[in-house]
Amino acid sequence: MGQAHVENFDRAAPIEEQIARLDVAVDQAGFMGSLQAQRGVLELQDAANIQSLRTIGDIRSRSQLIEAMLKRLEDDSLSPDARLNTQVAVLNKINAANVVLARSVQDTNKLLLQLLEQTTQKTAQERSQQGQLLNDAIRARQITEQSFTELQRQTPPRPFRLP
Repeated sequence: MGQAHVENFDRAAPIEEQIARLDVAVDQAGFMGSLQAQRGVLELQDAANIQSLRTIGDIRSRSQLIEAMLKRLEDDSLSPDARLNTQVAVLNKINAANVVLARSVQDTNKLLLQLLEQTTQKTAQERSQQGQLLNDAIRARQITEQSFTELQRQTPPRPFRLP
């Protein structure tokens, strides 16, 4: 599903073509900048979502292997077999446990990084929306002021009198 979305998004017409199809009078530069910013945010979100799915997939694919390693370490540690309890064997078990711990910490850090990226993107998107609302309000005020100025410049119509 995610890949199909990315492929459809990649085939989207360039923003300039999309604006040219619009039959409205708008501030072309401002409108195009806004669309480019929105599209950029979507591209970042798509990339982050794809990376998040890969990270989750990697962690899930290794989870059974890690479980098996931990079970084997546990069995070897609790075994009464003298060969498994020599000084070298115990050191090897400690090293293996440290490797498993390091991988778990690495996976945790990857997930935390994904959460940070998503939070940052959400904040950037909210900031962009707030900026757009502010720009729209400023533009509406400018249009209103221009309209009133034009109305004031016009000569008032003469009063209508019945014959």
